[in-house]
Amino acid sequence: MPAAVDDVLDVLREGKWHTIEDIETKCRDLNENQVELILSFLEQAGFVERRRKRWSLKSRMARLTPRMLGFLQRLEELKT
Repeated sequence: MPAAVDDVLDVLREGKWHTIEDIETKCRDLNENQVELILSFLEQAGFVERRRKRWSLKSRMARLTPRMLGFLQRLEELKT
């Protein structure tokens, strides 16, 4: 499962909003329910923001929070 979380974070690393379908397509080993579960975990941890469908718990779109995006960018800078 940690590799799946890394895959989702890699997609979101661009900093822009991504549809759930886009994330699912780019993370070929994950289905929609798995993507939703990972996004729910990341949202509870404060790493991801989600836009939900009206009257539903399912997400339409997700992106990294600005704080998490900055953290990941700083980690990349330390690698170089």
